[in-house]
Amino acid sequence: MRIDFRRASGLMCGLLLLACSPARFVRSETLDPGFPEQPVQTWLTEPEVVTEREELTRWLDQGPFTDFYPGIGVAVVVNSQPVYIHYVNSGPDKAYGMASITKIFTGLAIMQLVDSGKLDLDQAVEDAIPGLKLQRVGLSTEAVRIRHLVSHLGGLPDLRYYHRDDYLSKEENPLDFRIPRPIYPPGQHYRYSNQGFMILGKVIEAVSGMPLKDYYQRHIFDPLDMQGAHVRARYSGAFGLRLTLPDLIKFASFWMRKGLNHRGERLLSRKAIHQMMQAPYYFPAGTNFDYCGVAWRVKRDASGVQQFFHIGGADGIMVWLQIFPRLNAAVMYLANPYEMKPEVMGRIPYLQYRLGKFASAIVHARQLPSDFEESKADGSRDVFLSGAYESNLSGRQIEVLMDSENERQRALLKWNTGLRETLESGTTRHYFGTRTGIKYDFIFTA
Repeated sequence: MRIDFRRASGLMCGLLLLACSPARFVRSETLDPGFPEQPVQTWLTEPEVVTEREELTRWLDQGPFTDFYPGIGVAVVVNSQPVYIHYVNSGPDKAYGMASITKIFTGLAIMQLVDSGKLDLDQAVEDAIPGLKLQRVGLSTEAVRIRHLVSHLGGLPDLRYYHRDDYLSKEENPLDFRIPRPIYPPGQHYRYSNQGFMILGKVIEAVSGMPLKDYYQRHIFDPLDMQGAHVRARYSGAFGLRLTLPDLIKFASFWMRKGLNHRGERLLSRKAIHQMMQAPYYFPAGTNFDYCGVAWRVKRDASGVQQFFHIGGADGIMVWLQIFPRLNAAVMYLANPYEMKPEVMGRIPYLQYRLGKFASAIVHARQLPSDFEESKADGSRDVFLSGAYESNLSGRQIEVLMDSENERQRALLKWNTGLRETLESGTTRHYFGTRTGIKYDFIFTA
C-alpha cells in the first residue's frame, strides 16, 4: 500500500509501506589458460594469502555444497586478472544460467545507448515504446522514465509477493508479456521488478533496431571475447543469459578496467559508469548507504563506492558477482542447486564472506568488505515525520505524531483503524513499527 502525505513539513515528502550427490571431481587452477600470463606476484606467496587460499579450497572441497549443488565454480580477480579459480564437479566449459545477473547486461546496454545519444535516462518509457501506457491516473502526475526502471523505482509491484490480478489491458500494453499496474509513484520507492527489466529489454530492441540477443552478442559478448556466452530460448531483459566462469571473469574485468575491454577498446564511458553508481534518491543524513543504482546494487561510504554487486537465483541457478573498486578486486561464483530452498540460501552468505576475506588478504585490505553497515537514523529528524498521510489508491490514512516517553521524544504512528505503535529508527530512511514489525520507508528531499 502507498501512503502519500497531503501536507509536507520540513524535509519529508512521502512515506511508503513495505509491506542426491553425483559423481564428484575437483579441479583447481591459479590462472585460467584462456587469459594472458600474469607475472608471479609476491603477495600470492605470502603466508597469510597461502593460508587463506588453502582454507578456502579445503572448505569448498569438504562438501558444504555437495548435497545441494551438482557443480560450482568460484573465482577471485585482482588487477583485472584471475588469481584464484576453483571448480567442484565443474570446469571452464560449463555454462550456467545467470537468472537476474542478466539485468546487469541490460543496464550496460541501456547506458551504451545513452552514451551513443540514442537514449536519455530521463526519457519517458512510453516514448520509447509507442502504445505502452504505464502512467497510472490518480497515482502520480510524473511519467515512468528509463531511469526509474533501471533502478527498480518504476512503481511496479514485486510479483513474488504481490498476487492481485491487476494487469495492464491489451489496449495499454502492446508487449508480449503481462505488466502489473503500478502501485507506487515512480522514482520514490525501491521495489524489485522483473517486469521493469523485461520492459527495458524491449526498449533496447526498439532503440537499437535489433533483437536483444543480437545486441548482447554484438556489443557485449564479442567485444569482451565471452566465447561461452549465449541466451536461452526463453529470455528477456531480466533473465535468460548463460555464461561460463571464464566469461563472468572477463565481464568483471571489464568493470574493473572502468569500461575498457582487454584490447583497450572503450565499451562504456567513465561518465556512464559514474551515473550507474549514483543514488537515485536522497538520503537525509549519514555516510553509509545501500541502494540500487543502474542495475547494480551499490554500497557507498564517506569515501564513495565501496562495492557493487548482483545476485542471480532460481531453481537450478545461484550466481554472485561482487566488485570492490578500491581493492581493484572482484569475487564470483556460479552454481546450480537442485532447488532454491533454505539449506541452499543459508550457505551463500558464508561463501561470499570467505571469498571477500581471501580477496582482502591478497591486497592487504585493513577492513573486510563484509564489515559494511548502513548508517542508522539518530532520531534528530524524527520531528520531520509528523503529519497526516493518505494512500492515493485506497484512501487509507495514518498519522505520525511526536510523543514524550521517559523525557524522550519518539515518533508514534496512528492508523485510522485505531492501531497505534511506536516507530523505531532503522536506517536513515527506514523505521519499524514496534507492534507490527512493518517497515516504513520515508522519502526525503534535500
